[in-house]
Amino acid sequence: MLASVRQLAQAEPTAVGPVESREMLAKRFFAFLHEKGVTYCVVGDTRHLPARVDSDIDLVVDPELLDSFPLCLGEFCARNDLRLVQCFQHEATAFYYVVSWIDAGGAVQFLQIDVCGDYYRTGCPFLTAYELLVGRVEAEDERGRKKGFFVPASSRAFLYYLLKRIDKQSLDDRQGEYLTVEWRGDPAGSRAAIARYWSDSDASLLSAAADSGRWDRVRSELPRLREALRRLLRRDRRSQWPDLTRRVGRMLRPTGLLVAVMGPDGSGKSTVIDAITSGLAPAFRRTAYFHLRPRLGARNAAAGPVIDPHGDPPRGTLASATKAAYYALDYLAGYACVVRPRLVRSTLVVFDRYAYDLAVDPLRYRFGRSSPLTRLAGSLAPRPDVLIVLDAPVAVLRTRKQEVTTAELTRAREAYRSLARSVPNAYVVDASLPLVDVVTRVQRIVLDCMSDRARRRLGIPSPWQARRTPVERQ
Repeated sequence: MLASVRQLAQAEPTAVGPVESREMLAKRFFAFLHEKGVTYCVVGDTRHLPARVDSDIDLVVDPELLDSFPLCLGEFCARNDLRLVQCFQHEATAFYYVVSWIDAGGAVQFLQIDVCGDYYRTGCPFLTAYELLVGRVEAEDERGRKKGFFVPASSRAFLYYLLKRIDKQSLDDRQGEYLTVEWRGDPAGSRAAIARYWSDSDASLLSAAADSGRWDRVRSELPRLREALRRLLRRDRRSQWPDLTRRVGRMLRPTGLLVAVMGPDGSGKSTVIDAITSGLAPAFRRTAYFHLRPRLGARNAAAGPVIDPHGDPPRGTLASATKAAYYALDYLAGYACVVRPRLVRSTLVVFDRYAYDLAVDPLRYRFGRSSPLTRLAGSLAPRPDVLIVLDAPVAVLRTRKQEVTTAELTRAREAYRSLARSVPNAYVVDASLPLVDVVTRVQRIVLDCMSDRARRRLGIPSPWQARRTPVERQ
């Protein structure tokens, strides 16, 4: 069993050397579970593990361990100098964790671990954890050598993967090959397992495909097979309260992140945004990009380069007031209807500029000058989880944006630095450094913030918090 919360909280983390690859980390993780006496098995196609880790690791554990598993994972992260940066509950008994680290080349790496007790899909019980854990065996390679982690018995591994593939309506050649391998490990047990979920005719279809290794007919019948499966499971649909609680929790505490990137012209916002969005994507379900505001009811297209940001004349007082009110409404309603739902769905939402920009650079938006209305629009907009202010010496900015005067760049730079001092979660990053260094610093800031959030939500003691990267706070 897992050590108690008190024992783990008092444990002194012991580093075991840097992590060089996902494969190395997977091996350490399995060894750690063995050390802690965790009863588990890895489900899915594990033939490539641990020599190659292409996607997340799907783990089934004793349901009684689900509540204390974050604490166990926190200790593992502390030992290996990792950050636990993400956790979201995607079923009543399933949690998706993401840990990250910086490799020797300075790049951010991730390992995703999907942990469940009983196997549910869309609130329906597919398999109990006991069925998957009983009779588990240590995985072996094709030469019979032990691989250092546990998998279900063949018939249960076959049934789990078959249920998953049919429910997801996805069954390619490699997946079919894996099913056939597991079927041949225990044909009688696998045949009996199929009979629990489908009629005699469907069971015969699936058994023939598994036995022969030819899955074409099954692929053509996937929609019907899934409907038959769900119809059966809906009869056994248990209390919806746990799933409702999970959904409400996701809405109240979104697992997505809102990041705004700002800075003077020439600071490299677009380039940095492209790099951090792709680099941090593995820690989220999806990503979304917005330029300046949510644009409720309008398509959010990427903005092209602005050649002369202050070339258009300012609006009059009434027009400026109307435009500022419109922007304020767009931020409030757009956040509620567009941004917040994405955050609930574990999306990395990145803004290129944000509401604060209206007051920092009013001429760009034809307001003439900063006014209470432009400042009000910025104050009404929901605060980003992380505000990145890219900064560079005026001489550097001038070489990148020659059409903007030195005086304007000087003014804008000081305005952005002043903004960073007034917003608690704002970070100033030196944009005059090489791009790879700028991107790495921004990614570390975001991951530190995610790690802090995950630690608070999961109740992991602060001594296990990953070492923070010093960040300039102007």
